[in-house]
Amino acid sequence: MTQYQAGSTVKITATFADINGTLFDPDTVDSLIIEAPDKTVLNTYTTGLTHESTGIYYKYYTLPESYAYVIAEWNYTHNSIADLVRSKIEVKYV
Repeated sequence: MTQYQAGSTVKITATFADINGTLFDPDTVDSLIIEAPDKTVLNTYTTGLTHESTGIYYKYYTLPESYAYVIAEWNYTHNSIADLVRSKIEVKYV
Protein backbone atom coordinates (compact mmCIF):
# COMPACT_ATOMS: atom_id res chain seq x y z
CA MET A 1 0.00 0.00 0.00
CA THR A 2 1.25 3.45 -0.87
CA GLN A 3 2.09 5.71 2.05
CA TYR A 4 1.88 9.49 1.88
CA GLN A 5 3.74 12.15 3.84
CA ALA A 6 1.71 13.73 6.64
CA GLY A 7 0.63 17.25 5.65
CA SER A 8 0.86 16.55 1.92
CA THR A 9 -2.03 16.98 -0.49
CA VAL A 10 -3.19 13.77 -2.15
CA LYS A 11 -5.77 12.92 -4.79
CA ILE A 12 -8.42 10.67 -3.22
CA THR A 13 -10.13 8.72 -5.98
CA ALA A 14 -13.31 6.65 -5.99
CA THR A 15 -13.99 4.09 -8.70
CA PHE A 16 -17.61 3.00 -9.17
CA ALA A 17 -17.96 -0.35 -10.94
CA ASP A 18 -20.51 -3.15 -11.07
CA ILE A 19 -19.74 -6.80 -10.20
CA ASN A 20 -18.44 -7.35 -13.74
CA GLY A 21 -15.97 -4.47 -13.37
CA THR A 22 -17.88 -2.19 -15.74
CA LEU A 23 -17.55 1.43 -14.67
CA PHE A 24 -20.72 3.44 -14.16
CA ASP A 25 -21.67 6.93 -13.06
CA PRO A 26 -23.82 6.93 -9.91
CA ASP A 27 -27.07 8.89 -10.04
CA THR A 28 -25.64 11.04 -7.23
CA VAL A 29 -22.37 11.20 -5.33
CA ASP A 30 -23.69 12.51 -2.05
CA SER A 31 -20.58 12.97 0.08
CA LEU A 32 -16.98 12.14 0.84
CA ILE A 33 -16.33 11.57 4.53
CA ILE A 34 -12.80 11.40 5.93
CA GLU A 35 -12.54 9.43 9.19
CA ALA A 36 -9.70 8.92 11.67
CA PRO A 37 -8.81 5.40 12.87
CA ASP A 38 -11.02 5.92 15.94
CA LYS A 39 -13.99 6.73 13.61
CA THR A 40 -13.86 10.46 14.39
CA VAL A 41 -15.15 12.35 11.36
CA LEU A 42 -12.39 14.75 10.30
CA ASN A 43 -14.05 16.26 7.22
CA THR A 44 -17.28 15.92 5.25
CA TYR A 45 -17.50 17.16 1.67
CA THR A 46 -20.72 17.48 -0.29
CA THR A 47 -19.32 19.82 -2.95
CA GLY A 48 -16.05 19.97 -4.85
CA LEU A 49 -16.15 16.27 -5.76
CA THR A 50 -14.82 16.14 -9.30
CA HIS A 51 -16.14 13.79 -11.99
CA GLU A 52 -13.03 12.78 -13.97
CA SER A 53 -14.53 10.20 -16.34
CA THR A 54 -17.12 7.42 -16.34
CA GLY A 55 -17.10 5.88 -12.87
CA ILE A 56 -14.19 7.98 -11.57
CA TYR A 57 -14.49 10.82 -9.04
CA TYR A 58 -11.80 12.54 -7.01
CA LYS A 59 -11.07 15.17 -4.38
CA TYR A 60 -7.73 16.68 -3.36
CA TYR A 61 -7.18 16.42 0.40
CA THR A 62 -4.41 17.53 2.77
CA LEU A 63 -3.50 14.67 5.08
CA PRO A 64 -3.55 15.34 8.83
CA GLU A 65 -0.37 14.97 10.84
CA SER A 66 -1.80 13.19 13.87
CA TYR A 67 -2.99 9.84 12.44
CA ALA A 68 -1.26 6.79 10.92
CA TYR A 69 -4.07 6.52 8.37
CA VAL A 70 -7.45 7.93 7.39
CA ILE A 71 -10.47 6.29 5.78
CA ALA A 72 -12.12 7.91 2.76
CA GLU A 73 -15.81 6.99 2.44
CA TRP A 74 -17.69 7.99 -0.72
CA ASN A 75 -21.49 7.80 -0.31
CA TYR A 76 -23.56 7.51 -3.48
CA THR A 77 -26.92 6.46 -4.90
CA HIS A 78 -27.39 4.38 -8.03
CA ASN A 79 -30.69 3.00 -9.33
CA SER A 80 -32.37 4.22 -6.10
CA ILE A 81 -29.97 2.19 -3.92
CA ALA A 82 -27.62 3.93 -1.47
CA ASP A 83 -24.13 2.46 -1.19
CA LEU A 84 -20.55 3.45 -0.40
CA VAL A 85 -16.95 2.96 -1.46
CA ARG A 86 -14.16 3.05 1.14
CA SER A 87 -10.38 3.29 0.91
CA LYS A 88 -7.58 3.48 3.47
CA ILE A 89 -4.88 6.12 3.04
CA GLU A 90 -1.67 5.45 4.98
CA VAL A 91 0.16 8.46 6.40
CA LYS A 92 3.90 8.32 7.14
CA TYR A 93 5.94 10.57 9.38
CA VAL A 94 9.44 11.84 8.74
